[in-house]
Amino acid sequence: VYSGKLGISSGINAEYGGSHKRKLHFDMHASNVSLTHRIARACKNVEVPCFIHMSSLSADPDSQCLFYRTKALSEQVVLHELPNSAIIVRAADTFHAFDIMTHYLARINARKRLIQKGRTLIYKEGKATYKSPVYGPDVTRAITNIIMMNDQDRQRLYQFAGPKTYSLNELMESITHLTQRSYKPVHRLIPSEILSRVVKSEDFIRYQMTSDTPTAGLPGLEDVGVVPTHFEDKAMLWLRSYRVFWQTWDPIDGRKSDIYNNTLGTGEFI
Repeated sequence: VYSGKLGISSGINAEYGGSHKRKLHFDMHASNVSLTHRIARACKNVEVPCFIHMSSLSADPDSQCLFYRTKALSEQVVLHELPNSAIIVRAADTFHAFDIMTHYLARINARKRLIQKGRTLIYKEGKATYKSPVYGPDVTRAITNIIMMNDQDRQRLYQFAGPKTYSLNELMESITHLTQRSYKPVHRLIPSEILSRVVKSEDFIRYQMTSDTPTAGLPGLEDVGVVPTHFEDKAMLWLRSYRVFWQTWDPIDGRKSDIYNNTLGTGEFI
């Protein structure tokens, strides 16, 4: 409850701190659906007039990705408990210093041995999946602006996506350009159903097989007074830590990324 008037469901079941994979004592359904239901019911009991719920741009009850299925179910339970006061915010995969997506994609390329010359196993060579990543602080500022709005000016459904849509191959090329590593997409052939269940982890399905599906006509970042940030303008700050040690000097600005003594591990300038 915010100032006794505004309820915000985030931090627990949202992208920033929720369950994007199964944990030891709970699964994604418990985190993204059951806990959301309990929070929404508690806000209903104290008559909270406005409840902001963080969902996902690709939330779909029929998705093959468990994360997106549970996010779609969480929207349903929130609207069931708070049909008149709930505000749903659907955000695309976020990029920031502590995100999951860019570190996952950089890692599957950076872990390759130099003798492999950048050959990276990508679903359909990255040509069948499209992503619209959004800068995390932009989403935070947009939610703050929604909170500060008058109630009559708020919409009931928002979607926050980045200013540019990339194919997965284009996004990998942008990431490997910043990490200064070789990249050659190779489609992974999955010979059997049993092997596919092992290979297709939740991260593989979410980031390599599922495209962002924005809905036309919904208000976005610009409608709440936030200018979207481009991926290439910010990703340098943390992706430089994936360079090999003799390439940590940035040829563009001549400054060095300290990947050993930086306590945050984000690769800021020193």
